[in-house]
Amino acid sequence: FFFKQKTAYEIPKRDWSSDGCSSDLAAGILAGGGVAARAGAARDGTVAARSTTTTAPAGPTLLVLGDSLTWGAQYFGKARELIEADAQWGTVLMDGLFSRRLDVPTWSKWIKYSGIKVLRQWREQGTNPDAMIVALGSNDVFHESSPKVYEQLMRALLDEIGGVPTTFLTILRYDTPAIAARSRAYNEVLVRVAADYPNVEVYDWYAVVSKRSKWRAWDKVHLTATGYEQRARTYRRLAAALWDRAYPPPPPETTVPPETTAPVATTVAP
Repeated sequence: FFFKQKTAYEIPKRDWSSDGCSSDLAAGILAGGGVAARAGAARDGTVAARSTTTTAPAGPTLLVLGDSLTWGAQYFGKARELIEADAQWGTVLMDGLFSRRLDVPTWSKWIKYSGIKVLRQWREQGTNPDAMIVALGSNDVFHESSPKVYEQLMRALLDEIGGVPTTFLTILRYDTPAIAARSRAYNEVLVRVAADYPNVEVYDWYAVVSKRSKWRAWDKVHLTATGYEQRARTYRRLAAALWDRAYPPPPPETTVPPETTAPVATTVAP
């Protein structure tokens, strides 16, 4: 899906303004899962790295770590409430902040703008997420231009996350031609890096939102109110898919019917 054409990250000229649907979610899973991804795909075409755990702990926690797009999904779309309505995750944390990046320079004291440092802070406070949705990168491509730097930052964050089941979203930012090119490069690096982490899937938000101009705001970075509502619905579906990855249901029991032996006919001589 991701590599069908060289211009996979060029914004389509045709306007698809229909609402998002579950088919977007299935088509949007690009890569991830390391060995599990190479081994095969699920029935709906998505690639998932499933945990061996089948019993959820009391009050499992989902952390959605993002930037202003995540903030907007909560403010306009009530993403947390949508996820909570499914009654799966015991705690849902929507942590979105404008200008947040994967990480900030070591000299910076602004912990809240670093995804890595914010995750550390949550853990230091006693909150250890059982699954994560990561929606960062739009601000990294504004500040950084090197694919090598993108890879370093992604790996640093994924190493910090550890083995927690995670879905990482691609980005769409095109306020200048240079940044549009950086966004495409960022997404390509993300797909490649995720293949090395068995717990990580990549969801192609770029492919979904680039088809729908009514979701995208005039600044070519943020979303409209409708776009934020659709982003919130996307988080809801991704949260449900993460639940299935983290706590897959046990396989159904199979009952083997007892073998029956037909009676052997006997002939008695007169």
